[in-house]
Amino acid sequence: DPVPRGNPGLAGSELTAAFPIPADASGRLQFAEWLTHPEHPLTARVMANRIWHWHFGTGLVRTVDDFGKRGVPPSHPELLDWLACELIDSGWSIKHLHRLILSSATYRASSARTPENLARDPDGTLYSRFPSRRLEVEAIYDGMLTSIGKVPRQAAGSPLDTSKSKDRALYILTSSRSPLGMGIEIRKMFPLFGFDDSGRPMHDRDENVTTAQALWWLNNPLPRYYATKLAEKLVKECPDPRERALTLHETVLGRPPGSGAETAMLGYAKDLVTLRGLSETEAWTRVALGLFSSNAFRNLE
Repeated sequence: DPVPRGNPGLAGSELTAAFPIPADASGRLQFAEWLTHPEHPLTARVMANRIWHWHFGTGLVRTVDDFGKRGVPPSHPELLDWLACELIDSGWSIKHLHRLILSSATYRASSARTPENLARDPDGTLYSRFPSRRLEVEAIYDGMLTSIGKVPRQAAGSPLDTSKSKDRALYILTSSRSPLGMGIEIRKMFPLFGFDDSGRPMHDRDENVTTAQALWWLNNPLPRYYATKLAEKLVKECPDPRERALTLHETVLGRPPGSGAETAMLGYAKDLVTLRGLSETEAWTRVALGLFSSNAFRNLE
């Protein structure tokens, strides 16, 4: 029975369920069917908005956790409705919506600010450019792991062999194990870069850049460990310094270096060897560490 406002001890008239529930059923199936009905005004739109928020850092409805009247209206209501329809028509395929967004010109746009798009769209709310943002700490850590070949590529449809990628952040966070005794350092890294281990539901993470983060890249043994492993691999497989610089840049940042970056990498490595007396491995460890700590590695642009 409904309870009149202001008097919890007084019951009102009897209510009927919004959807029929058989006498021998708990109502969970009926509730799920009602929630995912194509004509439900919220479910698909809320889900599509959260997926958009995941990829762009901001939802089409900026108040991701408050989709009601107290929230902010959608910046692109027609786009949100279209994404919701795509989600429903694809049989609620999250993969389909991810593919749709990731293959769009909006997602693949450059984050560069030009006088033209700044004049038309100074705040970036019209998506004239990609909104640059920092990667989640799990992706930053897994990026270092990938650079030394510890995250294998597996064909779609085949069972995932977790033993070959057991050091990934996903498995470290859900178990007590850690790679090579680095668990303490990994657990120091995660909260430093915005991970909240309290278990509270939250739609966004703190993306502030702090001095402590810069000092972590300089002094913590974790990035140095992965930089050393990568340097050892490069020195062994790439005897030519220019080939080594090219391979290192492509491995860490996913693109070849420009002429200026290549010259800087080669000059820095050479100075470390000739002026500081470091070995080739030690010198290229520092070059790799510099790339790991760069904005290009940590930011999505």
